[in-house]
Amino acid sequence: MKIKTITVDGKTYAEVNEQGLPIYIHDDRNEVGFDAAHAV
Repeated sequence: MKIKTITVDGKTYAEVNEQGLPIYIHDDRNEVGFDAAHAV
């Protein structure tokens, strides 16, 4: 999995979904928000 990023004013940030979760891209190109607190 790779984190989806966005560049703003020359700085790179993680892209987040509507819930504020960082978006990860799976090998099959499926994009999923990851809730680390819930996963633990």
